[in-house]
Amino acid sequence: MIKQDLEGRQIELVFRKNQLYPALDLTGTYGRNGIGNTTSDSFDSIGDNRFPTYGGFVVLTVPLLRKAERSNYKEARVNEQTAIMTLKRKEDSVLQEIDIAVKEVARRYETIESTRQARIYAEEALQAELQKLEGGKSTSFNVLQFQRDLTAARSAEVKALADYNKALHQFYFREGTTLERNKINLELR
Repeated sequence: MIKQDLEGRQIELVFRKNQLYPALDLTGTYGRNGIGNTTSDSFDSIGDNRFPTYGGFVVLTVPLLRKAERSNYKEARVNEQTAIMTLKRKEDSVLQEIDIAVKEVARRYETIESTRQARIYAEEALQAELQKLEGGKSTSFNVLQFQRDLTAARSAEVKALADYNKALHQFYFREGTTLERNKINLELR
């Protein structure tokens, strides 16, 4: 949309620049006359092309003051520069969004690793507590607390994986490759 606007502004600029120069136009005419004593004869002479008329002339237009043309040209130049700046701002905005999305993916990936380590630690702690229980040095209440901690650690790991996948797909969206990555081919007609 922004690129199309810029292209339109550039076409307008070229048009306005051409309006500053003299114009030489060649004009031609051609016609048929219906001459006859009756209406039928008149129509027949038109159909037979018995009395053609043609002519031509050249028109040279020279803008003398060109105030309006100059101001229109200057306005078109300003409009083109505005469209270029709008496009550059949009490109910068997209690049910033992609950069933020990349950083978010990296942060979420690090979170996965830390939650994985927490889950491994919770599993080892539970195993140790189960061994203590078998040896009679712990209670089932303590084992239940370690099982609860393991469940929370597993839940946190799953949530971290889900958040990572969301961040990754947000990055694909910002990058504009969601359809390609899902092998979706879109043809416009």
